Amino acid sequence: EAGYTRGPEGKLRDRNGRPLKVTLTTWVAPHISRAAQVLQAQLQAMGLEVDLSQSDAGTFLAKLPEGKYDFDLMRTTFTDPQGLSSAVRTPGRWNHYSNPKLDPLLDKADSTLDVEQRMAVLREVQKIVLEDGAIIPLFSDAFMIAARREVQGYKFDGAGTPMYYDVWLKK
Repeated sequence: EAGYTRGPEGKLRDRNGRPLKVTLTTWVAPHISRAAQVLQAQLQAMGLEVDLSQSDAGTFLAKLPEGKYDFDLMRTTFTDPQGLSSAVRTPGRWNHYSNPKLDPLLDKADSTLDVEQRMAVLREVQKIVLEDGAIIPLFSDAFMIAARREVQGYKFDGAGTPMYYDVWLKK
């Protein structure tokens, strides 16, 4: 509870005795909206007041660099661990995170061709990022898709996202 106290009703309070309240900011999409509601309920069950602020993806992404939010729920998929570099390299994806210990490690990971050496460095990067709380992975939203034999041309991109551009039905 990081030094916070609880009021008689069980809610967390700040050092001035006021209920601790935060806003979770995210965008409107079915899987993200459901995840945000679950996270809100879980945090409220712990005694933290959580308001949910959702907007369309464009508005949400435009607000992130301003830093006028408590925390956000983001869905991010990288086809290569190098994506971690763009998220946490100083000054961080939206200029809100920096750890000088990470940048040389990221440089090494991004320039190392040996897969095992690279993964060892990236494990160290992940440990630091998790210890700092810069990114807190919550879930993975894997796609589960089925199609009848007649559905043809169905493909996936490098991240496993379904691509519908050339889908057709065989008669």
